[in-house]
Amino acid sequence: MHSGLFLLPASLSLEVSVGKATIIYAVNASEILLPCTFSSCFGFYDLQFSWSYNSSDTFKILIEGTVKNEKTDPKVKFKVDDRITLEGTTKDKMNNISILLRNLDFSDTGKYTCHVKNPKENNLQHQATVSLQVVDKRMQWGLGPGSGVGRTRGPQLNATVTW
Repeated sequence: MHSGLFLLPASLSLEVSVGKATIIYAVNASEILLPCTFSSCFGFYDLQFSWSYNSSDTFKILIEGTVKNEKTDPKVKFKVDDRITLEGTTKDKMNNISILLRNLDFSDTGKYTCHVKNPKENNLQHQATVSLQVVDKRMQWGLGPGSGVGRTRGPQLNATVTW
């Protein structure tokens, strides 16, 4: 029988998730919620987060903020575009730092990465990425369960695409 100190690998302590879908489809001129949640076995204070955008020719930080502790909601420190809103909360231990993108344009197609850094864990950093594909209003996508398609806010249509 062994007794003593057991250390968990650092990779198990801070986790960041953007959900199960790796690609989210949204109709141009609509809005889309890009999900991001985090968890930490050790708790957090002064946690830093950001969202970045990356396409074939562009990289930019979209939003940066902090979460003081488990009892305070996330605060935005920097935002590059008024079309972006932080939808996050720490209420009920949700640890949600999702963003809402409004008035989508085809140029919004690309990879969106949620970055989280926790000073309480020696500034351990993790990230998760989701791809957004903005499609034409004339194309409709079946948004049924298991389709791998994210959800948009507002009415959704199921239809057949004919070329």
